[in-house]
Amino acid sequence: MNLGLQMQEEGFIAQLSVDATPLTLVRTGKQFAGVIEPAAPLEPANMLFGSDLREDAILHVLRRDCPAIIQGDRVTDSDSFTRSDVTPANQNQPPDAANPTAPQPIIYKVTKRIDDPADAVVRFTLVKVTEQDTG
Repeated sequence: MNLGLQMQEEGFIAQLSVDATPLTLVRTGKQFAGVIEPAAPLEPANMLFGSDLREDAILHVLRRDCPAIIQGDRVTDSDSFTRSDVTPANQNQPPDAANPTAPQPIIYKVTKRIDDPADAVVRFTLVKVTEQDTG
């Protein structure tokens, strides 16, 4: 590993120590940490049928810790700070599908893998899965 790649890896490890989100690859159950960055929606002027209402994000994962994620995989985010249904009353409850008042994890679908061998980080484009997509 060259010095530039080593410094890039060390910088991302420092970012993980602050911004890491615990994630689970649904297909295998493997847990890993990554940084989720919101992605701006497409410009309505560039869309033939109106604005893009999907909730997109970019997932950054350290190459050496990256599980075998493929296009179409689902990744769950069980971090209470990014769940939209967390309240002070239920913040310490684990996710529970049988209990509608308990916080539920956010589920993302992987739509693209960006894997540059000259980069210490593998990036994935994610789309948030909603109830309409699962029901």
